[in-house]
Amino acid sequence: MANGGEQFREVRRRLEEWRRQSGGRGRRIPAELWSAAAAVARREGVSATATALRLNAARLRRSMGEEPCGTEFVELDPREVSASSQIVVRLIGADGEQLWLELPGPIDLVALVGSFWQR
Repeated sequence: MANGGEQFREVRRRLEEWRRQSGGRGRRIPAELWSAAAAVARREGVSATATALRLNAARLRRSMGEEPCGTEFVELDPREVSASSQIVVRLIGADGEQLWLELPGPIDLVALVGSFWQR
């Protein structure tokens, strides 16, 4: 989120305006602002968005309809993944960081997932 983007700048402006008008800390942020922040977080990641907008990451995740999840086991049958299959992998860390890959063929998922969790 180096330069933000127009949507991010608009949400930040709206949040800053709301904080000035409402007194900010200790007040409930309106649902429409959470929704706008969630839209940014879907593109930029929860952790980065929460930090940049000074929001609670867990609350932002809930406003996205996502709860922090633990590690889940997914078994893949290698016979079902052929060399011509497209593979989509989406990993979400407890900190909200995301890795989303669309690959044209087989990969070493154990190594990929291990690298993501150990970062």
